[in-house]
Amino acid sequence: MRVPKLVLAAALAASSLAGFTSTASAASVTELSCSGPSLVKETLRSGSGWEMCWRIDSYRGLVVDKVAFTPRDEGRPVMVLDSIGLAQLNVPYDTGMTEYNDVTTYQVGGRRMQDQTAIDCPAGEIRSSYLTETRPLAPVLCVSEQEAGLAYRSNVANDALYAAQGTHLVLHTVSRIGWYEYQTEYRFHDDGEITVRLGATGDLSPNDYVDAVNFGWPIAEGQEDFAVNHYHSAFWRVAFDIDSATRQRVEKIDSDFTGEYGTTGDTGKTPIIETEISPVNREQKLILENREAYRVVNPDSLNADGHPRSYEIVMDRAQAYALNPETDYDLAFTEPKSDEIFASYNLLPSKPNASVTQYVADRERLRKPVAWVNVGFHHIVRDEDQSPMPIHWQGFTLYPRDFTAQNPNIPEGRKWVNGDMRGVPNPNITPTPTPTPTATPTVTPTPSASPTTTPTPSASPTTTRPRPTPVPRPTGRPTGWR
Repeated sequence: MRVPKLVLAAALAASSLAGFTSTASAASVTELSCSGPSLVKETLRSGSGWEMCWRIDSYRGLVVDKVAFTPRDEGRPVMVLDSIGLAQLNVPYDTGMTEYNDVTTYQVGGRRMQDQTAIDCPAGEIRSSYLTETRPLAPVLCVSEQEAGLAYRSNVANDALYAAQGTHLVLHTVSRIGWYEYQTEYRFHDDGEITVRLGATGDLSPNDYVDAVNFGWPIAEGQEDFAVNHYHSAFWRVAFDIDSATRQRVEKIDSDFTGEYGTTGDTGKTPIIETEISPVNREQKLILENREAYRVVNPDSLNADGHPRSYEIVMDRAQAYALNPETDYDLAFTEPKSDEIFASYNLLPSKPNASVTQYVADRERLRKPVAWVNVGFHHIVRDEDQSPMPIHWQGFTLYPRDFTAQNPNIPEGRKWVNGDMRGVPNPNITPTPTPTPTATPTVTPTPSASPTTTPTPSASPTTTRPRPTPVPRPTGRPTGWR
């Protein structure tokens, strides 16, 4: 475990980098936008890598710009995002007596930033940023590579196991607003995914208790001290720039039941579902339906299979607060404008107090879309929330779709798998050779001479009786002879 170290960073401008353009390569785009401690450039354990610029905006807090992903085997960083950051945090209480807009009214950056310590950043690197005149260099950012668990596993025929543990490059900060503390976090996975999260901890507001059971939850002994339930609607502004695109488009991926059923499977009545892709051509707000997703595509950037690179927006938990026009959508798309930075109560003087509702009103044609992602969480308080309150998370995932032709961290023994491989022999397995027959098979033995029909005698047969051996005649008279 590394001991966190403080890195002094040059003061970062709070203005957006959304207008930066360059004809240089993706690596140059990131490195020309920032340098030194403002540049995060890491190769992860798998061999894939990320690079990006970071800064602390006085109102929005941590903003990440010029984000590029380097797949392990492609050898170059490919741009993904021009910029991403919080755009609003709306917190209305269920009694109707209290409502906060933390980003625009109270700030998430600036004076709200908390110093990172070894507890906040136990195994990473702490970097510093300018915040205010009284805090010109504050240690506010933690950068670390963290374990992600199982990345992939395959053992199809029990002949070879392919498995690996993955890692994330994680950037996070902590802001304290009133009684709440918020952790802004970006997780850049080694397979190209980006997880965007906001964690809420700290303490419940001591000013928001009621005696009405329908508006809160009892957290003291018995049926009293009802802490008021409330909503957290977190909005992010996501400006895409896939492979330094000159144009991008939005597509809707919609999977619907056809009303028909198949006849196979365990039930014999499996629903037939069709998936259609349709363009989203103009600015608009959207409420997501079941089996519906959206992606941003660069039609001019193709992977090795000839498919256009894209990123899909995956909403993990969509609970839009549909009770006012500022928060009544899950997802919206607009054209990038330098004075459209906040999701509501915009602080730019050219569009004061405007919201996404006004941004989409002219339904401008989308060419380089900006996504506004709204993730809601209805916080019904519980006993366990005091004190400190265990952190609870809300967020979404940017999911690469066809960014690479295969798994960007594919093991060597699986690189041959691309498409329908039925009937294609595995080049990693040597087949058992089959015996090769002789050219001319032997039918019967070949005799060395004419076959013998009778036994062959070893000599001529004997025709006379053999003469007996004579008995020797005695030479003297026998004893006792007269």
